[in-house]
Amino acid sequence: MTDAVTLTGAFLAALAFGAGAFLSFVLAPMVFKVLAPAEASGFLRAMFPRYYAFLLACGLGLVGVGLAQPELLPAAVWLAALAAGS
Repeated sequence: MTDAVTLTGAFLAALAFGAGAFLSFVLAPMVFKVLAPAEASGFLRAMFPRYYAFLLACGLGLVGVGLAQPELLPAAVWLAALAAGS
């Protein structure tokens, strides 16, 4: 079970990092190139609550991983805080 918990934590951390990187380097620049400013702001206003809910879910999952495997708790809490703060 320890390997499954560790793998789950790594997967959640990778998802949170990948979502942030995708938003920053792919989605945001493309939105402002393709859509008019009014449409882009409307799209981003609709997208950001879902993005932050996804990061919150990843962070809570990481805390759950840390609780299930106590030696990973400091790293899981740190990664959850990074996911929540991004």
